[in-house]
Amino acid sequence: MSLATIIIPSHERAMFLENTLAGFLLQTEQDFEVVVSDNASTDCTKNVIDKYADKLKIKYLYHHEKGAAAARNKAVDIAEGKYCIHVDSDRIPCPVFIEEHIKTIQTKPKTVSIGFKPLILSRFNRNLRISYPVLLDYLKKNPSLQEAIITKEEFTIFDSEHLISNFNEVIEKAYLSETRDNYQDLINVYSENLVNFHFPWILATTGNMGYERELASNIVFDEKYLGWGLEDTDFSYQLYLSNHQFIFNKKAINYHQAHERGKNESKELARNFSYFLEKYPTIEVFLFLRYFKDQITLFEANEIMRQFFEKKNSLLMNDYIALMKALFKG
Repeated sequence: MSLATIIIPSHERAMFLENTLAGFLLQTEQDFEVVVSDNASTDCTKNVIDKYADKLKIKYLYHHEKGAAAARNKAVDIAEGKYCIHVDSDRIPCPVFIEEHIKTIQTKPKTVSIGFKPLILSRFNRNLRISYPVLLDYLKKNPSLQEAIITKEEFTIFDSEHLISNFNEVIEKAYLSETRDNYQDLINVYSENLVNFHFPWILATTGNMGYERELASNIVFDEKYLGWGLEDTDFSYQLYLSNHQFIFNKKAINYHQAHERGKNESKELARNFSYFLEKYPTIEVFLFLRYFKDQITLFEANEIMRQFFEKKNSLLMNDYIALMKALFKG
């Protein structure tokens, strides 16, 4: 039995996955296993797994399931670690990644550890969604790449060998930005312990989070979510409803490798959001939708929740839910 199991779902991400696995070779905490749940990839994913088979304790699952939820469930089913740490196949862990997650999870029972996930550039593609100011800052750090970015459609900036031999320098040069989903503005107000914050489950996504496996054994990823988005938010919301606490650890870093987005992501997310609202017609979920639509901030949503809890007026809460159902119907 390992201390931790790293859960990595993957589909056609061999190039990024290799950098992810390379990062796990550098961990300060060595008592862990990696489960890669491969949803019918046709690229060289299996070759990448074989390359690291004698360097890491890897379990490889190849299947034809639909959606990330099913892929994650399959991986968790064979996990043996005391702690589960979820990452995506495009994330590169820093050397203290596992160590820091475990420290946070061990704070007290039923603790979810949320890690930090900056954006980096490991491979350039002209279809990447990178803002001009961010790209300009990147080129100031890497002037030797200016001509290639102007003239080439796609090229590799660093590979796993570079990463292993000089991790800190490679990551420093590859850094693009701190993304919105790190919620640093919230951390500044509610602290890393998210004190008096009613939406910690929004911050906990499977790109970078961990928890004690046995204390969440009755919670699974809902496989009705298909395509991109919200299956991990649903999972975190279930953790929240089962009285888990959430703590943000900025030292538990994994670096998100920028890549092309799926063409149907917006439609898939909209469909999944409809299912999420149908499944959980609660005030916090409707407030989450209002935040997602840029109608309110999370600070405003949290203040609404505070007032509801303070007044303990169930009639008012039910009226709000009924109003939101009517507004967002269909």
